[in-house]
Amino acid sequence: MISEMKKVYILTKSDYRKKALLTLRSTGMVHISDKPASFSTDSVSEKKRLADIVSVCNWISDAKAKIKSVAKKHADGNEVFGLKFAGEVQSNDIDCIVSESAGFISEYFALKSERKKVAESLDYMNFWGDFDVSLLEKVRNAGIDLTFAEIDRSKEAAVLEAVDGIRIREVSKTSSVFAVLADADAIPSGVKTYRESAQSVSDLLGRLTEIDGRMRHIDEFFESLVSIEASIQAKRKEVERNLNLLFAIDSFSMDGELVHMTGFIPSSCVAEFEKILSGHGEIGYCICDVEPDDEPPTLLRNGSYSSMLKPVIDILGLFPGYRERDISFWFLSFFAIFFALIIGDAVYGSVFLIFGIALACKGRSITNTSGLLIMLGLCTVVWGAMTGTYLGSELVLESSPFLRRLVVPAFASFPSVFSLSAAYTQNSIMRLCFTIGALQLILACAMNVISKARKKDLSMFADVGWYMIIQSLYFVVLYLLIKGKLESDMIENRTNLIIGLIAFGFGLIVVFGGQAPGKSFAQGLKSGLADLFTTFLNVISAFGNIMSYIRLFAVGMASVAIAGSFNQIARNFYSGALFAVAAVILA
Repeated sequence: MISEMKKVYILTKSDYRKKALLTLRSTGMVHISDKPASFSTDSVSEKKRLADIVSVCNWISDAKAKIKSVAKKHADGNEVFGLKFAGEVQSNDIDCIVSESAGFISEYFALKSERKKVAESLDYMNFWGDFDVSLLEKVRNAGIDLTFAEIDRSKEAAVLEAVDGIRIREVSKTSSVFAVLADADAIPSGVKTYRESAQSVSDLLGRLTEIDGRMRHIDEFFESLVSIEASIQAKRKEVERNLNLLFAIDSFSMDGELVHMTGFIPSSCVAEFEKILSGHGEIGYCICDVEPDDEPPTLLRNGSYSSMLKPVIDILGLFPGYRERDISFWFLSFFAIFFALIIGDAVYGSVFLIFGIALACKGRSITNTSGLLIMLGLCTVVWGAMTGTYLGSELVLESSPFLRRLVVPAFASFPSVFSLSAAYTQNSIMRLCFTIGALQLILACAMNVISKARKKDLSMFADVGWYMIIQSLYFVVLYLLIKGKLESDMIENRTNLIIGLIAFGFGLIVVFGGQAPGKSFAQGLKSGLADLFTTFLNVISAFGNIMSYIRLFAVGMASVAIAGSFNQIARNFYSGALFAVAAVILA
């Protein structure tokens, strides 16, 4: 659940800022909302220091992926490229290592860039050949114009009439490289000529070897740091805490000798917060309610059921805002239902259940993950029993009267066992999926109505209108896709009622959708009329939202179909194997 927050103003002397912040940090309750207008030199320096450590940690992670063994340890302690540390690595040693590492990282990127240029030059020079470029320069200084050119066979005669040249080697069947006794400008256009290079192929190869060796040396350096990664990570956390403190100091607003700042604390911690600060006369504070324009942080205090959602929330990357409604219970409930409908097999549900119980037994307590697995497994087992799905096999259901008694015939995966048609059971499950979808949307409307009624917000009548529309569209969807007796009676005998509900609900949305506290009725009506076309599109969207729940039905049916196909393949393979064995015996 989302904890209620209180706003707190902190006041202290300018020279007491750091001690005051350390006191506030020790409480672990205050979230500072003010942002620094400018950063001090210490903050900038510490930020650069943290960036270097983060970069080093990333390089160490890459090094761990490259090596299988990190055995850089010796009996007398850790060793990093000849630097030996007895036992725990000291903070000053880490600073030296990080500083040297930052230099290596900069050098590595410079070498990488240079290597790319050298490789390009090498590709170019390999085309012309390996020769001493200084000798070419000496020849030119002696007054002889000499260069190289690639001449196409079809242009050879024309080019050699204009300049003197000697074929050095064939590049391909259609062209050759010539040594030409002429300046590059004298060679006819369209001919590829040698571009001046300061290094020969041999020089470039040598430089490439040097660069690769140096880059490998840097890689080995970071591989050696793997053995002290824990110490570097600890240093990273220390610097992060120190940087946060410096940022907080910079966040204080100056007013003569006094400084002040704003933050938030959980309402449940107010009494303890006041008790702690009662012994610090240098710190003044004022606690008040959160204002509408404030942006307090979100503090989640998980209950018994909502704590199980944490693994799902972490995977999906979801995090609610402070003013958002707490839907943990409903989210968890519908998530479990969806999971059960999609997996749909009691045996697979048992696997999740057993795995969750095993995790709980191993840890000697039910954690968020094990609790979630147990709940999802139980829901899947229940749904699998209701549909009679056990590894997608009809034989299991036919051979067990007990399992058949657990089945709800209308939802049976194998309706022939209960003398029902496949269309009947499919329509029943489809009806269930659409009902779940409509319930979710109606639940959202109900929660909005309750919340707005407490605030005396007239827009709650717009949510009543949405309820009418969703309820009516639900029956329309059932009629279009299922056309059972219930749906036919509802639509064919009450068509005018459904159309009337949709029209009346639409009117409520238009009239009350723009209403809000502090706004006159006329202003709200004007706003609602301005959004008339958007509201119409939203009604169509609501119809599509209900229709979209057919995917839940489709995925669940696909799971059963895939399991049945797999079982059929296994039976065919088993029969073929028996036939082969029988043939061998008879032969």
